[in-house]
Amino acid sequence: MSVLSGFLDRLFLLFGSIGVVLSLTAGVVLVNKSRSAIKSGQNAIWNIFLAVYLLTFGIRMAKSLFHYYYTINSAIHTLFLSLFFAIGPSLWLYTLTISQPAKKFRPAALYVHYLALLLAVLLIAVIPEYGTPNAWMFYLTLFVHGFIYCIYTLFWIRINKDIYTKDEKGKKLKNWLLLLNTATLVIWSNAVGIYFGVIPFYPGSALVFTMVMIVLISYMLKHLWLLYPLPQKYKGSELTPSFISTHEKQLEQLMDEEKLFLHQELTLQKLSERMKITSKQLSQLINQTADKNYSLYISELRVQEAIALMKNEKYKDYKIAAIAYESGFNSISSFNAVFKKITGQTPVAYRNSLPEATN
Repeated sequence: MSVLSGFLDRLFLLFGSIGVVLSLTAGVVLVNKSRSAIKSGQNAIWNIFLAVYLLTFGIRMAKSLFHYYYTINSAIHTLFLSLFFAIGPSLWLYTLTISQPAKKFRPAALYVHYLALLLAVLLIAVIPEYGTPNAWMFYLTLFVHGFIYCIYTLFWIRINKDIYTKDEKGKKLKNWLLLLNTATLVIWSNAVGIYFGVIPFYPGSALVFTMVMIVLISYMLKHLWLLYPLPQKYKGSELTPSFISTHEKQLEQLMDEEKLFLHQELTLQKLSERMKITSKQLSQLINQTADKNYSLYISELRVQEAIALMKNEKYKDYKIAAIAYESGFNSISSFNAVFKKITGQTPVAYRNSLPEATN
């Protein structure tokens, strides 16, 4: 082995190890976070499935790197291959549970998806070893199993798109799930390419795995709210997707077209009566779709209205107090406080910063 090839060999080992460390560390963190959430009575089951996903991939790659340098018993090799049966179910169950955090699932309905993994472990002695004439059947089963789960998960996301269009977080969640599924398909495709000799195992597998893990972990760190369990306040929520979709549109219509937020006497109770739902349901609806409480939701709409009026030529001679009352506020003091809290500026400072009023 030349000096250059030896250097590259160690460089690829280092790069592959980075992916292993990232996935295993993230998996352990998720397990600990889930345990803490469960102890406090909160739902965190999706973190468990994501942890299984990351830990399985990390263990698989660690085994592959080890196997490249050292011989591994064929039975142990097959056992580690069987871990692939945990990837597809974990991906699907993670998508299902994080997309419907308030829904209660029967444990049996979830864990039955790991039946293939259990059977593979129990039948390890009769599974054809790598290199034997019938080994292709086991590999084919692994690949088909994984691709079916990935494709079905993508299909489920597509047909349930209303879940992800409620608010900005919903859109980001959808992007995250699509990224996770795409990453999984890339790793699966890489595995198929290695099996058929199209892609060299080393460094191909190590490079792909580490790059995928860097992308996934970076996204998770940028959007840490993905890891947080459902707030205790709404644990056990029974608002269905259809209820949310219907009443979210109704709420938007009342705010956009009728501009009910301009009514100074508007309250949570009055608005819920207008929508023919309970105040608790309305509060929860706003919390889940806009990620804020009723008071902040209405205040932001009123501030947006005030800003629009300040930019309008017709209102250039209006005093700040008049703008406040036109926007739905019932006092200048509350208007000043809320405006500064939301925009970071007082109404006067904001108006003075405008280049000129426009119509």
